Amino acid sequence: MFTDGLTSGQLLLSEGGPAVVVAVFSGSFDFSDAERVEDVLRAALREWRPRRLRLDLAAVEFCDCAALRALIRVAADGPRTGCEVAISRASPLVAWLVSLFELGLLFGYPPGEDAAGPAPGASELNG
Repeated sequence: MFTDGLTSGQLLLSEGGPAVVVAVFSGSFDFSDAERVEDVLRAALREWRPRRLRLDLAAVEFCDCAALRALIRVAADGPRTGCEVAISRASPLVAWLVSLFELGLLFGYPPGEDAAGPAPGASELNG
């Protein structure tokens, strides 16, 4: 288990099963934390060599574009290290950011949703 107290948020890394690392974020994450978040997650990929990195973002209260970009970079590099990086849980704010920037496919969020299917709550227009 690894805990890192960042400027205004908390990041806890732990094993979530065979070849799975879970990163639990809580609090706020912004430009002052972005580089450290990216470094910690990359170090976990190098040292633990998981097949899956699960991001639990359910307790994130704030996330700016710099912090989101750090997560995007780690997720984009995942396939090169043989690791799937996915969001397992998200706060309403994080879910909104994933939707706003169309990052669902990159992060496999929401879990289990068919990429070709409609978004939750979507309705057909009657013409």
